[in-house]
Amino acid sequence: MTLPPTAADTLGPTRHPEREASLEARLDALIALSTERLNAARAGDWERVQAGEPERAALIRAAFPEPLSETLPEPLAERLQTFLDLDRQLLEQARRRLDALRQERLDLRHARKAARHYQG
Repeated sequence: MTLPPTAADTLGPTRHPEREASLEARLDALIALSTERLNAARAGDWERVQAGEPERAALIRAAFPEPLSETLPEPLAERLQTFLDLDRQLLEQARRRLDALRQERLDLRHARKAARHYQG
């Protein structure tokens, strides 16, 4: 059984266009999925964001089973940077949502306390 090439296979002194194409396809899939998840986060659809995480994790493991030890060819490096940028944007959306939820929780505590005081 032949396993698909990974990022580690694309590196080294000899270029392997077919392996680079495989990594390119995986990075493109990661970019597409990350874009979908970011759009879902912006729309407040956190269930859809969460639902895409297992696929994201599997794509990352398939593309990068080992840390990169050398420089990627420019087109692959650009795709990797795009994926990382999308990931950062998604994390920022998640931080904003978490902050909003914390504020809602705090507001609810204050409202409960005021209600108890009023009833008391």
